[in-house]
Amino acid sequence: KTAYEIKECDWSSDVCSSDLGSLAAIEPYAVAGLHVCGLGDVASQLATGPAVLSLPVHESLGASAGYLAKFMERGGLIAWGAVSTTGPITTSAERPWRAMGSDIHVIVVADHSASRSGLSAEQLLGWAEARIAGLEQRWSRFRTDSEVSRLNASAGGDGLHVSSDTALLIEHARLAWSMSGGMFDPTLLDALRAAGYDRSFDDIEPDQPSGPVPVLRYDRPDCNDILIEPADEGALVTFPERLGFDPGGIGKGLTADLVTHDLLSMGAAGVCVNMGGDLRVAGVDPTGGAWTIGVDHPRCAEPITLVGLTGGAVATSTVLKRAWTNGGKRRHHLLDPHTLEPSDSDVALATVIAGTAWEAEVLAKAALLRGVQRAFDLLRSEEHTSELQSHSFI
Repeated sequence: KTAYEIKECDWSSDVCSSDLGSLAAIEPYAVAGLHVCGLGDVASQLATGPAVLSLPVHESLGASAGYLAKFMERGGLIAWGAVSTTGPITTSAERPWRAMGSDIHVIVVADHSASRSGLSAEQLLGWAEARIAGLEQRWSRFRTDSEVSRLNASAGGDGLHVSSDTALLIEHARLAWSMSGGMFDPTLLDALRAAGYDRSFDDIEPDQPSGPVPVLRYDRPDCNDILIEPADEGALVTFPERLGFDPGGIGKGLTADLVTHDLLSMGAAGVCVNMGGDLRVAGVDPTGGAWTIGVDHPRCAEPITLVGLTGGAVATSTVLKRAWTNGGKRRHHLLDPHTLEPSDSDVALATVIAGTAWEAEVLAKAALLRGVQRAFDLLRSEEHTSELQSHSFI
């Protein structure tokens, strides 16, 4: 029979009832099948006489295995409902690459059932890579044309108009300096250069000869001396004389936050942005569940612990990486703001879970620099905790 003739059947009659063998009445017209949306009595469902039985996969079906086996022995077919239809219909894409002197890994989950943007996971991933490249262009201290480099060159002058992204970076850096009690200090550029970190880490020689020792002044300006005046599409930022700004880790953490925020607003169902250990997740993972994050140790082949997150950030700070020798002395990139020298803290690695990646990065670095005895002081401080909760911009 044609589909039209089948449609003309009296479907309101007992032919489609659950009486024994009722579905057999349809066989002259078409292959009879029964779709079961929920769980029920399999024996009763099979008694209706379907040639095809469609039912959801569930552990309780084990009790009906005998009925199902006999059904299939007689030539019956089973269509297993193995995919949940209650969650989003998603696809995912991921890509590793190098940027900001670090290993970058981004995973994007696209929700095609929502179709908020119409962009595929690959398209969203391509946008993320371009966005990260744009922020590196503005924030890298190793690019002479970046806004950060131009700001450093303008120190002591009338200020420089910068983009809203760079203004946001400097606002976060000032807040981070305040809430960490000065342990996170983005104004140590001269001291970093003196330690041998005067180029991108990818270009640093592991063994450097000692060079001329620069004069480091301890009466240098700090973050309180940076002026930010809002302006059209950005801000006018003024650095005092002798201030050198290095965004360092907070730049990567803030990048993870910005990219995650923007991808979600563009319709992504889930995002994971890992900026060299500053990691932010939101939404669902590629399986539709929560994200599982491995915390690595530079000297261990496997993660030292796993963290489950539905949203938030994880950041690790360590002196076991980004290290070199300068004049025979071991150097690394984490400077003690009190000595202006690479830290000799008794903490080698610190990992922090927080709401945003820039917060996690700052607190991980501060905890490491403060040492074992004072690593958690910041979290016990009501003043700093309140300040952190009041200024979570991203």
